[in-house]
Amino acid sequence: MALQNSINQTSEIFVAQDHLTVGQDVAVTTIPFSGGSLGVKVLVDSEGLTDLGGVVENRHTDAAAFGANMVLSRTRGTHAAPTVVQTGDNIGRLANLAYDGTEFVESTEIRSDVTGTVAAGKTPGQMVFSTADDATGAMQTAMTIDNAQVVTLANALPIGSGGTGVTGTPTNGQLLIGNGSGYALATITAGANISVTNGAGTITIAGGGSGGYAWSAITANQSAVVGQGYFVTANAVDVALPATSAVGDSFQISLDGGTSWTISQAAGQQIFIGSSSTTAGVGGSLASTAQGDVVELVCRVADTEWRVVDVIGNITVT
Repeated sequence: MALQNSINQTSEIFVAQDHLTVGQDVAVTTIPFSGGSLGVKVLVDSEGLTDLGGVVENRHTDAAAFGANMVLSRTRGTHAAPTVVQTGDNIGRLANLAYDGTEFVESTEIRSDVTGTVAAGKTPGQMVFSTADDATGAMQTAMTIDNAQVVTLANALPIGSGGTGVTGTPTNGQLLIGNGSGYALATITAGANISVTNGAGTITIAGGGSGGYAWSAITANQSAVVGQGYFVTANAVDVALPATSAVGDSFQISLDGGTSWTISQAAGQQIFIGSSSTTAGVGGSLASTAQGDVVELVCRVADTEWRVVDVIGNITVT
């Protein structure tokens, strides 16, 4: 070549063997990089405050499909005898380096790799976007676009960018629920007289039985659960008032085949029925006297006081 081993002082283009330097009158073949050196084939070097645009291709054409191009290509083998690439091969990368006072250090990178089965007319690939972290300066993968066009982010897309801020995979029935600062994955909690059944892509919410109560048949002593209705179908059954309750909580009990039922109290508890009331604390109770006796109790004072709001039969008040 006419320019080999020569210096063009006017345009400051230096060509030496297989190295091209623009902007300097000497060949620059390496730059300090990552504790060593990075080989340079083509270098465009500029100084000053004027933004010269770096490397620019300005294409002039009337064909819609042909604009300016920057093409990075890869083979194995040699230029004279290229061989097929393999999965995992890096095709090319656009790396941005910054000088740290001693050498150039990579700050950001866009890389293209071969991934998948290589065949005639088919070299599947992925793109990897990386940035250097602020702790050690090590490159960290920020985003990958794989050969199935699936985008994987290293961190959840934040709410301010239109994401959820959540990375977990939801289980059956989980929803995104605001928590004051973002979103959390959580399921709906069933309240009194309500059941929630979670399935794959489904949530079934159902009320209780008649009157909003979930009814069951009982034959043994137990503590009442708010929102429940009890049929005493055998034996003399004692049902204790709930140890904890909130105003408005309620339950029902009915004698249907059993010998009797009794609603007993703990210390500090009391039941009011019409103008009457039970003896406060342990020892006070309501009791059935005949088949079909039914009462509905509602909590009036949290944990301690209950009132009968519906009654059938003659109830013994102790």
